[in-house]
Amino acid sequence: MKYLVLIFSIVSISCMSQETIDFKGNWYVGYNSSVDSLDYTEIYFDDNIFTKYNEDGGVTPSYKYEFSKGFIYLVSIDGKEKVNSGEIIILDNNTFSIKQDSERVVFKRITYGLMLDEYLLTGESVRNEYWKAFNKRKYEFEKLRTN
Repeated sequence: MKYLVLIFSIVSISCMSQETIDFKGNWYVGYNSSVDSLDYTEIYFDDNIFTKYNEDGGVTPSYKYEFSKGFIYLVSIDGKEKVNSGEIIILDNNTFSIKQDSERVVFKRITYGLMLDEYLLTGESVRNEYWKAFNKRKYEFEKLRTN
């Protein structure tokens, strides 16, 4: 009986570590271990592409990506090459990190306001509304980082 309890405990722990979340949606970079000063950046993950936005670079071209066996890969436009960008570590339903060597980047889900995907899909007609929502989230992000 003790062995059954031990086996059940091991299986439960390994199942918990394989937790999955829906990556599709809007995220912001909450932490990056490789930089001293972090610019607020929002990212939209679609099924197989992601797009970033920050004040310095604006909207970037979309990048193809793929999740596989706990890792994220950047994929070439023709789909023939994959570059391992890091191990995915799920922290909770709204937070995950990508770890590569000693670098760690934490992503947090955006849950309110007009989001990057809506701006990308709708275009200029919602630009001002997105800009206001972006700035509000950026302000809250910066306020948290200074406390």
